[in-house]
Amino acid sequence: MKTDECAMDSMEKYLAEYRHWSVWRTILIGQVCSVLCSVLAFFSHHFTVNLHLAIPTGQNYLHYILLCAVFTTWLACRRGDKGLISVAKARGYRYILLGFIDVQANTLLATSYQFTTLVSIQLLDCVALPIALALSCLTLGVRFRFVHIVGVSVCLMGVGCLVWAGVGATKATGDAQQSQLVGDMLCLGGAVLFAVVVVLQELVVKTLDCVEYLGMLGLSGSIICGIQMYLLERNALVDVNWEDKTILIYLAAYGVTQFVFYSLIPYVLRHSGATAIQLYLLTSDFFSLIIGMVLYKFRFHGLYFLNYLLAMSGIYIFTIKKTPIAAQQRAANNNSQSAEERPAPQPPRDYAFETEHFEMTSSIPTYTVSSDSLINSHSATTGFSSFYRK
Repeated sequence: MKTDECAMDSMEKYLAEYRHWSVWRTILIGQVCSVLCSVLAFFSHHFTVNLHLAIPTGQNYLHYILLCAVFTTWLACRRGDKGLISVAKARGYRYILLGFIDVQANTLLATSYQFTTLVSIQLLDCVALPIALALSCLTLGVRFRFVHIVGVSVCLMGVGCLVWAGVGATKATGDAQQSQLVGDMLCLGGAVLFAVVVVLQELVVKTLDCVEYLGMLGLSGSIICGIQMYLLERNALVDVNWEDKTILIYLAAYGVTQFVFYSLIPYVLRHSGATAIQLYLLTSDFFSLIIGMVLYKFRFHGLYFLNYLLAMSGIYIFTIKKTPIAAQQRAANNNSQSAEERPAPQPPRDYAFETEHFEMTSSIPTYTVSSDSLINSHSATTGFSSFYRK
């Protein structure tokens, strides 16, 4: 009986998290990001198949400009240590490295649409999930509980349904097969780099600031993307018929959608984590199928619906427990220890009987502060987190 009661108490404790609106809001925003990801995938597919655009770097340039115009301007309006000049001096070259990785991730994923199929890209994007899981454990010190492992396992079962549904897809032969292999490798590289960027972004938004990350990413990304676009895609940009309003409209819609996607990701990372955002994005395959049925007459497959159900079930299980990084855990422990070390409040004293003692003592109180009671910096927890230290 005690075992059953303990199990029921644990179950009630886990399910109590769903009473908070913040949990459902994070899941809802995660699904919005998933829809935006599927829209971006079909924009890239449309650029290659219908518009015959071969500017993988150029198509990602607009959202960096928008990030720079909004968040870098916001960052420049700040004063003190959180201002643009102070951040650039302290951590500028590190954000340049992150901007370079992010630009290459977007370029590789956009280039893969020129060589491989949309189904292959949907399957290979799932590689980012185990990469983010491993990096979160090794670099951020995230402790995953049994409930998190169960949630990830359920989502991977949904990925298995997606793989089974794609078995009957058409297979390329000869030169087309070699071309598809190149596209698959490009997609794998982009997925790995995207997982790295998301893990680093989780570290920033949980220890520093979302505006700082997006502002510095917009600044460094626009510079790097512009230089790379000029060096590698000058001729392709000249050949584009810029008088065609259809191309301009699609590129503008792609850039705005990507800007909204990048603006929502930090919120999900702050309240969930890098692994959780990868789980949220697994449902984008289902939304891609719906968009494909409307635009390209895709045939509905029942396993896609099962994939969505399993992915959402895994997401609900995973969000039962939060996954704070090591910096947050250490800060919480330091706060609890400092609270325990505070002296207990003394009862009111009757000073009528202590007049003589009061006259003999000094009226100036003295205080001593222990160095152990001071809260350590969040960025001083692990060697990896020192990436963002001054």
